[in-house]
Amino acid sequence: MLELVFSVLLIILGWGFGDFLLATVAKKLNNPFQTAFWSGIVTIAFTASAYFFLFFPKMFPVELLWMLVVYAALVVSSFICFNRACSEGKISLVIPIASSYGVFAMVMSMIIFHESLTFVQLSGIIMATFGLVIATISFDDVKRLKLGTRVKGLKYAVLTFVLWGLLFLLASPLVKAVDWVTPFFFAGFLTLPVLFLLMKRSIGRFYIPPKKWLLLLLASSVMGQTAFFIYAYSLKAFPTALLAPLSAGYPVITLLLAHFFHKERLEKIQYLGVALIVAGVIVAAF
Repeated sequence: MLELVFSVLLIILGWGFGDFLLATVAKKLNNPFQTAFWSGIVTIAFTASAYFFLFFPKMFPVELLWMLVVYAALVVSSFICFNRACSEGKISLVIPIASSYGVFAMVMSMIIFHESLTFVQLSGIIMATFGLVIATISFDDVKRLKLGTRVKGLKYAVLTFVLWGLLFLLASPLVKAVDWVTPFFFAGFLTLPVLFLLMKRSIGRFYIPPKKWLLLLLASSVMGQTAFFIYAYSLKAFPTALLAPLSAGYPVITLLLAHFFHKERLEKIQYLGVALIVAGVIVAAF
């Protein structure tokens, strides 16, 4: 299944590079809602281009509108929970928990959609997920935790884990019932007003970032949304139970980019995690 390996690789690279650029802008703007709103503007513009070029004048089925509303609600609520987790807790603990959403999506898709995996595929997924955890977690921070003490941000990290899992679970029936672009084009128009209100509430005014940050947001959104389109298109060939956990390894790309460009330190065990992710994807594909 070289097609699976190629698809997962493109998804991981797109989301990894996209998140790295997004994180760079977020640090400069210093407001997650502001970053999310302008990123959403660019994403909708890019998605609209794909929609009008490939699927217009196709409309979203009215009978499936409830799914669209639920999907948009999951997008906004997961964004809020993730940013709350990052602001309250340590990133080195939040990311490994939240990014394991693929396992939750896998289990739920096997229960709800009756998808099945071979022993080899399941072994590859476990290997890749374990690699993701050891590549992104800080063992020094884990050692400092005391038994019985409250871990800051844990509640919101777990909520993000569940919400992202449900988000990717719901993407599958939307793609199969409509297509791999139209649902997400219309969902964008439901999420954008909410993000605008959150931005305005947090900074008290309407603000347009400098041109250079908008250009970085453009690059980030195009990379991220292209990767999502590849993911959605791949759902036509591969089950959520296989695709979601394997593609969840993208934080490792962001981590490596931060190491090379921002000189952030990596431990030796984190390189082992990267190797396990690659090995897991290859094992799951064969």
